[in-house]
Amino acid sequence: YVTDCHRILLEAAPDRLDWLWSERHLDADTVRRFRIGWDPQAERFTIPLWGPKGEPLGVHLYHREAHPKFLWTKGSKAGFWGAHLLQEKQDGSVIVAEGELDAALLCQKGYIAVSGTAGATTFKPEWAALLKDREVFLCYDIDEAGRQGARKAAEALTAAKAKRVAIVHLPEALGDKGDVTDFFVKGGTTEEFEALLREATDYQPAPESRFNALLAGSRYVVHDGQMFEIRFSKEGLEEEELLATFEGWGVEELIMDDGLETHRVFVFEGRRATG
Repeated sequence: YVTDCHRILLEAAPDRLDWLWSERHLDADTVRRFRIGWDPQAERFTIPLWGPKGEPLGVHLYHREAHPKFLWTKGSKAGFWGAHLLQEKQDGSVIVAEGELDAALLCQKGYIAVSGTAGATTFKPEWAALLKDREVFLCYDIDEAGRQGARKAAEALTAAKAKRVAIVHLPEALGDKGDVTDFFVKGGTTEEFEALLREATDYQPAPESRFNALLAGSRYVVHDGQMFEIRFSKEGLEEEELLATFEGWGVEELIMDDGLETHRVFVFEGRRATG
C-alpha cells in the first residue's frame, strides 16, 4: 500500500506533488525520503510511520480541508514520527513539531525533527524517553492546543531527563494557528529560524513540580515574599499548607512564567482573617 501510493504521487498525481510544494514547501526529495504518497480513493496523502528501530507502525491519511484532517489505515497505531531518525544520529539537538509534515519540512531544512501522531496535547512517556540526554526544542502551533501540547511535552521531557527543554516562539504575525510550515511558506529563512532557536526560552517547571495542580484548578499566590497554594471548591476556598487567609479579592498580578506564558492569578488583600 505504501509503495503503491508513493508511486502514484510521484508518477500520476503531479497536481498533488505541486500542492505539497506550494502549501507545505515539501520537495520531491523529501517526499521520496519519507515515502509520502497519495491514495486516490481516499483522496488523502499517505504518511508512513516507523518505530525507533525502523519497524512499520502504520499509515496516517491526511487531507487539510477534511474533518478530521487525519485518519489511520486499519491496524495502524499512533507512534513518534521520526523516531527512527534518532538512531541515525544519536547526538545533537532535536526539534519536536506538532505534525508529521511540519517535522518533515524541518528535516528538509537539515534538522533532526520528530512529531507525535496522537494529537497536539498527547506526548507519551515512551516518546520522551527516546530524547533522554538530548537538547530538545519544542516548536508547536500558535494556538491554545499548541501551548497545552508544548507544556505537556515539556513536562514529559523534563521527567525523562532531557538535557535541555526549550520553547520556540514563532512570530505572532503568523496569526492564530500559525505553525512552522507557515513560517517558511510565508518567506521565513533558515537564518531567521536559527535566530528563533537561539531566542528559545528554557522550560521552567513550577516549584516542586506542582504545575499539574495549577492546571487542575489551583493557584499559587505570592504574599509577603512567600508562595502558597489555594484550592477552590464549590463551597468557597480551601487552602493547603495554610499561611494566611484574606477576605475579598485583590489586584491581579503576573507571578509565574514557565517559558510558555506568564500566568495571571488573584492575590488576596484586605482584612487578615487567619494566619
